Parts: sequence; structure tokens; C-alpha cells
Amino acid sequence: MEGNNKTIALIGGGPSSFRVLKRIAERDMEYSKTNISVILIEKQDRLGVGLPYSRKTTDSEHRIAANETITRLEKGDELEQRFHDAIDMAKRNGVSVQVKYESNVIDVQYGEKKKYVIKMDDYSSITADYVVLATGHWKNIPELSNSDKYVSNPWPVQDALRKSKLSESVGIVGTSLTAIDIAISLANSRGEFVTTENGVVYKVHEDTPICITMFSRSGMLPRVAGFGITEGRGELEGSEKYDKYLTEDLAFSPAMGRVSNLLSYAYRRLCMDFLTTDALDSLRNHFDEELLFTGDFRRDMNIIKKAISKRSGVGQFYVDYELAKGSIKSKSYIPWQSLLWQKTDIFWWLFHLYSAEDRLVIDDYSYQTLCFVRPLNFYNASRIKALIDAGILKVKKVSQAYSVSEDSNGFSVFNGVYAGEDIEKEFFAGDTLIDCRGQSTNLENADDILMKNLKRSGLIKSAYKLFEDSNEKYPLGGIHIDPYTLKVRPLFESSLKGNMYTLGPTTLGYYPIADGLHPLPRLALKIVDDIFRDINDESNTQAKKELYEY
Repeated sequence: MEGNNKTIALIGGGPSSFRVLKRIAERDMEYSKTNISVILIEKQDRLGVGLPYSRKTTDSEHRIAANETITRLEKGDELEQRFHDAIDMAKRNGVSVQVKYESNVIDVQYGEKKKYVIKMDDYSSITADYVVLATGHWKNIPELSNSDKYVSNPWPVQDALRKSKLSESVGIVGTSLTAIDIAISLANSRGEFVTTENGVVYKVHEDTPICITMFSRSGMLPRVAGFGITEGRGELEGSEKYDKYLTEDLAFSPAMGRVSNLLSYAYRRLCMDFLTTDALDSLRNHFDEELLFTGDFRRDMNIIKKAISKRSGVGQFYVDYELAKGSIKSKSYIPWQSLLWQKTDIFWWLFHLYSAEDRLVIDDYSYQTLCFVRPLNFYNASRIKALIDAGILKVKKVSQAYSVSEDSNGFSVFNGVYAGEDIEKEFFAGDTLIDCRGQSTNLENADDILMKNLKRSGLIKSAYKLFEDSNEKYPLGGIHIDPYTLKVRPLFESSLKGNMYTLGPTTLGYYPIADGLHPLPRLALKIVDDIFRDINDESNTQAKKELYEY
């Protein structure tokens, strides 16, 4: 039997494609009768970096979340090198790899002989047997404004700086890690941070004054990371004492896929890790609620929600800052931070196994849980404190019903009904508004030519409605996919059964199958294993046919 030739096209050259390629390289040796070709199609001139880690889109000052020792640019270099290492490994294992840089895919069509035709904006095309959409977040129709002074996406940061260049008052929607990066970039463009004996101070240039207002529904900034975490140490000293109940081995156990009510199960084990170590007392000294970690996720999150609603975001930030500062000075870990730093990752590794109902519950409490456990490195925290001390930065809490208005003078933001009171109060008026809430992957609002064409042709369909199966419950409107294979479900399934998959932010269409980069290795395994299973089945069918004809 002659060997088969199969082509796999990866649209996008970021972390998702890297994981798929790496898995292909690892699997190909098992299928020596099939010649595998991979075509990587990337918009930029580099692989692996994506928008947040590219020299063209980020800032040399930006750090990686809790880790102050590595910048986003350095992380981008690391990701690029790992991608090229994966390409080399694939080639050594007999996989043909072709990379098309600075290539923009505008359409994919399902043609004859079960082949996909991938069309570029330069009128060239590629034919493939399998397609993996790994394009990251697509561009959405601007939600709050069409003004040139409204920045709907903080990346690239250069666009945000250009649009706000002449603005004296800038609003940032969100108080997340991304919002903090943008605030620091704005400050660097108008002044400088100076390290003194008493810490970091900010000095604004007299000819370029600026006032920054960050606002969100929680009004809370991320927690300031203490010793160990802020230096980027993944494995903390003495951390083995926390590895009893919710462990890495447990998260990777195949048995987890058979656990009913997995969110409750994982959370109960997280609580046991707190209750049996010094982490609980450490947390209660800082967070004076006595009834946390009951094992009931909803109940505990409501306690956190209620407690946070009573706190000042800036006041809490100062408390966190001093706690982290003392921890770093004494080189002693903060037990509750150490535990949550480890367990949060494990918690998210299970994300693709949570039911749709569990994911909706997590989303209901995302504001509270994220501001409660999301770590901010001390380097960035010291700069945010300097901006607050200088009166440059304000942090505000808004109601669920806040509104944005726009006129020739700029933007105004008003609070709506909050806590049962109508307090129609303007709390921000400025020239520029930068949206840092995170990009929603809503197919109905896509302003991306590729997604529009795929939707128009029926190759993808929206997951906007509620499906009968509770495991397919997703009301926010992403791409509808098969959760077991990550294969895209087309509009006309009866007549169009292709082999298109999706990975990364687009999997939010399955509410969401993945959160961030954590589950990518497992999800890439799902895709590649399904592709090779299909190749193997086809190969066996062909072999039987040839044997019969013989």
C-alpha cells in the first residue's frame, strides 16, 4: 500500500499552534505509512509571540502577571524559540513543515474530495485536509463607541498611546493586569518613575500632564504578590506540605473526567488543603471572615463578594502592598498566597472537564475570585502605588448599570442604579477611553473578515442559543464545537462533515472549553489525536480495499 499524504493547516502562529505542532511531532512516528505536512500561516513576521508578547504591540516595561523578573518581550523571545524547537523536532521526526509569514487568511472553503481551500488577501491559496483555527481573539464591533478616541483593544499598546497622546484625562475600563500594564505605559509616556530610598515615586513632565481613572464593577486591584511569587518561582519552598488533597497528580488523573459535580469536588479538596495547614490562619489574619472554606463554592464566593463590596479598592491595595513588602524584606512566604498560587493553576487545569453549569457558576463569581487571588508582581505594584500617591491614578467602583456617553468634548461615565439607589452620578469625564475588560469571543459581534466569511458559508455557526443538552449550555455566542474533539460544528452538519478544529480563545464558544493558556497541552492532544485517528481509520479502510481488490 502506498503511503498517504495528508496536509494539516494551522491558521495562526501563537501558543495554540505551537502546542498542536508539538503534539504532531510527537505522534508522527507512530504513523510511518502517512506522510504528514504542516503549513503554518501567521500574520506577523514571528512565530509564538501573539499580540501580548510582540515587539510591535507591547511595552518593554510590561511584566508577566505575578512574575517581575521577566518582561512580556522576553517571554515573547522564549515562546518564539520554543516554537522553532518544535519545528525542528517535527522535521527530525519526518514531518514536513512550511511557514508562511505575514500572510492574512480571509476565507476557508470546503471543496471537492474533502479538501479545504484556504484563501489569503494576496489572492494566493493553500489546500489542506485538516484545518486548525488558532487565530486568537478576533476583532469585534466596538461596544462602547466608534470614536477615534475610544480604544476597544489595548493591544497594540502603541495605538492606545497614539490615541491618547494629547489627552489630559484618560479613562481605563477595567482594573485587571492588562489595565495596570496600560496605566504604566501611559505614565511612562508622560513622565518617569524614580527609585528613591523610600520607594518608587512618579514625576510627571510639566508640559504633558495626565490624570488616569481606572474603573470596574469590583473596584478592586489584583493582589500584590509577596516573597517567592513575585520573583517568579513556580515551586515554593516548603510547598510540599500543601500537596495533600488538590494535587497536580489528581488534576492529570484520567479519573477526573468521570467525577460528577467536579467543581464542588475540586473546591472541597482545595478547602481541605487550607483547613489542614497554616494557610487558613494566615488568610484569616488578613481577611477576617471566619466562615470561609466551608466546601460550598457558591456560599464561600458570596462571603467573599459581600466582604469585598464593603472595601475600598485603593485601601485594600495599600494593605496588600505593605503585606507583600514585609514578606519580601523578611524573605518569608505568605502561606495563603503560596497555597492559592499553586492551587489556582491546578483548579484551571481541570477547566475543560467542568460542566457547562459549573462554568456558568464560575463566571458568575469571576470578578470576586479574580480580584481575590489574581497576583500582581511587586514591580508593577510599586508603580501603581506611586501613581496613586502622586494623584495621577484614581480607582473607582461602578454599578452594574453604568453608562457611557460621548460628545464633542469626549467621554462621560455615569453610575446607574446601585444598591437599590438611583445615583446617576458622573464620576469620569475625559478625552480618551481605553477598554481593558478583555475581549469577548462573540461570533455575532465579529468584525473580522475571516470569521464573517466562515459564518456566511456555514463552516462555523454561533453557539448563541441554549442547547437542550446541559453540557452544551453557552449563552454568550462563540463558535459551536464538539467538546470531545474540538471539531467545529458547521451550520449544515448533515451535508458538510469536514475536519476543521479550533483552539485558544475561539474555544470560548463552548463556554469556555479553555481558560487562558493552562489547558492548551491537553486540548492540543485532543485535536491531534482525533486527526490521527481519522488518518488511521482512512488508512485501514484503504488497506482493506486494496486487499479485497488483490
